[in-house]
Amino acid sequence: MKRLYFVLLVVFLVLLLGGCFSMFDMLNGSWKGVIDRYEFTIIVDWSATGRIYLFDGYSHYQYNLHVTERTPNKNLAAYFDHWKNPTSRTIVEVTLENPTTVLVIFYKNANGGKGDLMYQGYLYKQI
Repeated sequence: MKRLYFVLLVVFLVLLLGGCFSMFDMLNGSWKGVIDRYEFTIIVDWSATGRIYLFDGYSHYQYNLHVTERTPNKNLAAYFDHWKNPTSRTIVEVTLENPTTVLVIFYKNANGGKGDLMYQGYLYKQI
């Protein structure tokens, strides 16, 4: 009987640490940093949305992130539309490097896919 409980506990821990439960996704939360003179804050939640805040030294901008792909505890791909030009989109890729750091890459939209690289840098977890 003790062996059965031990096996169940091991299976539960493997599933939990393996990222099968997205409610424990380490990507969730607020990430902040400076990339190419711009101060970025990305907020990721459990749903297929998020927010991105941008400060360029003069003005504050806020965009809604629309998540298109997501792998718990690893990465996500999303896009946001510009308020000045709603047909212009920026594609964002976020990859978890370690529990406190993500690599963020911004691409221009090219016919619905990734175009030219715009910005690339690291953001850090805000507690």
